[in-house]
Amino acid sequence: MCRRCGSSHAGAAVRLCYSVENTGDVALTQHDVDDNVLGAILTAFPYTLDPGASAFLTHPTTVAETTVFTGTWVASAGVEIATDADTAVAIVPEPGGAGSAAVAGAALAGCAARRRRAALSR
Repeated sequence: MCRRCGSSHAGAAVRLCYSVENTGDVALTQHDVDDNVLGAILTAFPYTLDPGASAFLTHPTTVAETTVFTGTWVASAGVEIATDADTAVAIVPEPGGAGSAAVAGAALAGCAARRRRAALSR
């Protein structure tokens, strides 16, 4: 998630962010981004991502329960293919449940550790 990673409430709007850096030595010209929950975000999207350059996109959704999102970015240039994946977690504590704050706090720490810049390389 873009601004923060962690707890929310059922029905809350969240914005998922996908970022990638081309760490290879070939410009990548076609991109697919898939999410295990949301499905296809980009399909055969034409964009030139030069070596050393980064790309970023966001996608809004809502969460009804704690959800683990796994995004996979696949980029190509002809027969050259690069891919990377990462996860983000939206925590929805049980209403009034004992220990909700502790669970959300632990989730924030765990989720922050999982947030990283994905790097595409061959």
